[in-house]
Amino acid sequence: MKNTRHFQSAKEPVLNQLGLVPQLLFFFLLILWLFALVLGVTPAQGSSTNNKVAVEIRNAGFEAGNHSFDIYLRQDGANKVFLGTSDVVISLDYTADAIQELNYVSGSTQLFANSGMPIYNYGSGIATRIITRNGVYQLVINVFGPSFNDQDFDDDVAAIDTRVNLHRLGRFVIPGVSNQFSLSGSSLYIQGSGLKNAIFAYDPNDNFMLRSVEAAYHNENQAGSNPVWSFDLQKSSIGVKLNWQLAAEVASMELQKSFDGKSWDAVSGAAVQQGDAYEFEDQNPTGNWVIAGANLINYRLLVKDQDGKSYYSAVKQLNYLKGISMVTFPNPVVDELQIRFNDGELTDFQVQVFSGDGQLVSQSAGSRQQLVQLDMSSLPAGQYIVRVLAGTEVGVGRVIVQK
Repeated sequence: MKNTRHFQSAKEPVLNQLGLVPQLLFFFLLILWLFALVLGVTPAQGSSTNNKVAVEIRNAGFEAGNHSFDIYLRQDGANKVFLGTSDVVISLDYTADAIQELNYVSGSTQLFANSGMPIYNYGSGIATRIITRNGVYQLVINVFGPSFNDQDFDDDVAAIDTRVNLHRLGRFVIPGVSNQFSLSGSSLYIQGSGLKNAIFAYDPNDNFMLRSVEAAYHNENQAGSNPVWSFDLQKSSIGVKLNWQLAAEVASMELQKSFDGKSWDAVSGAAVQQGDAYEFEDQNPTGNWVIAGANLINYRLLVKDQDGKSYYSAVKQLNYLKGISMVTFPNPVVDELQIRFNDGELTDFQVQVFSGDGQLVSQSAGSRQQLVQLDMSSLPAGQYIVRVLAGTEVGVGRVIVQK
């Protein structure tokens, strides 16, 4: 008996079983895939737990119907974030006033490149708008990333690292609201029918592709309204006069001053109170600040309410000092230093000499002089800073003492 072997007929290739249109679609996708491989293009991956950025609202303050706040960015994962084109959306459930505007304060962006140099191209590409959905306000901040190539990546792209209070996206103002307005009830709009935050970062390890970054939201201001109703300043004959008004009783308040907008120091002294209004005069605005050209002074008010919650006023800036044109000679100097004022006699001035570490080592006064002789013979060899003060005018020179 013969063994009979049964063979199944061979099936058609799977592709041949498809219709004409699916076949054409298959070949089209195959060609796109091969084309992508040739160009070295890879699909962007989803967000990684190593790529995170914290979006922080800081320095919120209310003044005369305007609510101002800063938005800072900070690295929140293992990797540094290189900021690309992004949208930040803040959701507000607020019905006391109609919010009609969100304004960006021009020049308030403070971002730095991977090289450490400041970057100014992001600020010109920030746009704002407001969308209302189902009674919820959505404050939309559009950030347009820079154009660059791999040669200037380290100089043109903002590198967001872990340093706090350094990477400021900008300062923003909501006008026409009451002093009860607060961002404390806000949140990043992550889900629902409204807009979604879209923060992207350039990936320098993968052809500088834009990749999605996970955003974490932080708000320094807790529930409650800011008790600082107004805060203002002006030059006076002996310094800077500051005035502010509080809408409620506070447990404590501290006037703060900064020359760089980053490091803040408390200003000592007592304010004069009349009801809910306060007045204070800073009679030593510059202190021992002797760096030439640093004439801008920033002031703000920090208050704490009865529950221990902290609030800030708006930051006020004053160009306090006017330059005195002068020359110092000889330089280096052994015993007597000459100071000549180029614009003629100077009335009622002080001459201060600071050591290289900022310590005041000598001080003298003069009046109606164009040429001043200063005895430097008792000073040890080294570098010194000579500062001349006349009212709100200042002149600074650097000299070397030799022995």
